[in-house]
Amino acid sequence: MKALVIADGSKPLSKAEKLSIRRGLPISLGPSVCGRCVAAGGGCCTSEPGIFGPPLTRADEERIAAATGLTPRKFVHVRSVDAEEQRAWEEDVPSAKGIVVRGKVRSLARPDGRCLLLTERGCSLPLDARPLQCRLFPFVVRGRSLTVQPAGECLAVREADGISSLARQLRTSAQELVQLDGQLQEELGQRTPKA
Repeated sequence: MKALVIADGSKPLSKAEKLSIRRGLPISLGPSVCGRCVAAGGGCCTSEPGIFGPPLTRADEERIAAATGLTPRKFVHVRSVDAEEQRAWEEDVPSAKGIVVRGKVRSLARPDGRCLLLTERGCSLPLDARPLQCRLFPFVVRGRSLTVQPAGECLAVREADGISSLARQLRTSAQELVQLDGQLQEELGQRTPKA
């Protein structure tokens, strides 16, 4: 496997941290940065009313429905997207190509500007049921390169001292992010699934 390029040159995860992540164990003690962010009243799971959550693939919807018992009608918001917004989206996040279908995007609903799956401790969904865009945020994968998109309200971005530090805070790894990006591309029909 080729080495992943970490765009900011920060320290890669240690073997112990990678093993902990693979086993689903936290790599730091104390509340998660996402839980602390929610407790502080901000973050990527909240916004001004009228701003919608992350775009969803049909497979995201199926995973959420299976995990919650809710029908997609309860948690999906469908809205129109013009060509300019679609181009900007696809330029900022290349793996989002295909998320807009016939001028419409299906997003996670945010009644009153707050994700309906958000609790005071963070996301109520198990990690493997969370939307791929949520799991990737605030990272952008471009081939084998990893960058961070502007994320002004993200406490993890503000606290991190580089991409590797940010990945550790968000309990992920560069390799997992590349895999998630590939899964997103497969779900959007950009590439065929690996056998």
